[in-house]
Amino acid sequence: MPTCSLPDVSLAYEQAGERGPVVLLVQGTGCLGRGWQPQIDDLRADHRLIWFDNRGIGGSQPLRGKVSVDQMGDDCIHLLDHLGIDRAHLVGHSLGGMIVQAAARRHAKRVSSLSLLSTSPRGRDVAIPGLANLRVSLRMLFGSERSRWLAAAGLCFPPAHLATLSDEEKLRTVQHIFCPDFLQQPAIVRQQIAAMWHDRGGDMAPLRDIPTLILTGQKDIVVPTRLSEELHRLLPASRIERFADAGHGLPLHLVEPVNRALRQHIAAVR
Repeated sequence: MPTCSLPDVSLAYEQAGERGPVVLLVQGTGCLGRGWQPQIDDLRADHRLIWFDNRGIGGSQPLRGKVSVDQMGDDCIHLLDHLGIDRAHLVGHSLGGMIVQAAARRHAKRVSSLSLLSTSPRGRDVAIPGLANLRVSLRMLFGSERSRWLAAAGLCFPPAHLATLSDEEKLRTVQHIFCPDFLQQPAIVRQQIAAMWHDRGGDMAPLRDIPTLILTGQKDIVVPTRLSEELHRLLPASRIERFADAGHGLPLHLVEPVNRALRQHIAAVR
């Protein structure tokens, strides 16, 4: 992967697509940039896509000191600067949604639109897991490595969808999106969770003039739908789409509806 060198980290990024609007895809806690693969495979036909590993994870090394949501938001803008891009559509999932909000808050003129998937206006609201999330997280601590990876699929998908997947399909999914040592809760994952704990949101005024799409799965055990609904209330001009049968892994589960919503939202802004 090529890298964007900053004073304290080299951000590893990739690109796909040669025409159309520029879209920067930002992932969440413990996830590699390639977790956007279902969107990359489709949207690359008519968008210029950029995705990267957040600082301290995957190819974006080294991890030096603490990380913050604002710092990771600035990383998005530094990457655009590195690529000579003035404005882009920012798409963020989970922690990535908080990161792109921070980027927009601090650099609103650089943001053509926001797409906020399975996310919250404040990291603090999701840094401490709810009961359903906690039950899955506890299962990830015990048993064989295989069984712990299988348990991790419960963070992404509701039980009804999990029942339709083979164990091999679950393993392929979680081992593709998460960093290889995710089960061991490496330093960067702990740092990302701490960054969310310290993220109390901020002034939403800079975001109110940015066209915003909010997508939420109503069976999300990581970022409850009520937090996406709050985002919608804070951004009255935003559009929200609710998916009754999806969980936190919405862009992995309902690929076609999510990609269609992203494509329509971005096209409407041009």
